[in-house]
Order: sequence, then C-alpha cells, then structure tokens
Amino acid sequence: SDIPQPSLDNSILIKRVYDVLSNAFEPSTNLIVLLRRLEAFLFSMTTKLYPNYPNPCNPGTWIPFRLMDQTEVKITIHDVFGRKVRLLELGSLPEGRYTVEGRAAYWNGCNDAGERIASGVYFYTLIAGGYAITRRLVVLR
Repeated sequence: SDIPQPSLDNSILIKRVYDVLSNAFEPSTNLIVLLRRLEAFLFSMTTKLYPNYPNPCNPGTWIPFRLMDQTEVKITIHDVFGRKVRLLELGSLPEGRYTVEGRAAYWNGCNDAGERIASGVYFYTLIAGGYAITRRLVVLR
C-alpha cells in the first residue's frame, strides 16, 4: 500500500514509450540513436503553444497549439498591462494537433464586446488542463 501506483495517464505514457522503444530497437541501433528517438517521441507528447500566424496580424489571426491529452481549452488575449481583451473558450478537445486553419483557434481581432482592438502588442495564453503558456502577438491596423 506504500508503493505509489501509476496514474492512468502515466500508464498510457509508459505503454506508448514501450511501443516506441520496441518498434525502434534493432540489434544494430546504438544507444544514442535510441535515446534521440525516445526524446523526439516524448517531445511530441507534450502540450505546446505555437506562434500565431500571420504575425503581425490584421484583422484576425490563427493560434495553433498541440494537446497531449483531452482537456478543456481556453485562450485569453490580453494587453501589455495584463487586462483581458478577449476570451476564447474552445471547450473540451481531444489530444492532437490544432495547427492548421480550421483546427487552430481563430481570433478576429475584436474584444469581448465585438469592437476592433487598436494596433499594438498583445499576448495570448493557452490554458489546457494544468498547462498554461503565453506568447506575444502584434496587431497592425
């Protein structure tokens, strides 16, 4: 009872790592190559926020991201003083890549009241489960 049990998420990750290693390992594969493959796999399993495009944007922009697990996703746009300009509530999304138009989050350059925002530097924050990261974007009118 004192031995911690892996969570379901850890069990899934361990199985995926095992699958990658068992499929990637060949007798001629050296340890460095194997570790690089594992590193690439683990990096691909993380939640990530990418730079928006186009940047600078006018009037709207796509905000691409990747999710490691199914989770509730929100993106907050705020100004340089930290004031919220817009909240994009994307709801519960499955794990995967949201990096192309139509799948990435879209912000039309308007605030929560529907008014077009002024030119300047803004920031966007992805909140996905326990993960939060912020990036900068520029709006030119």
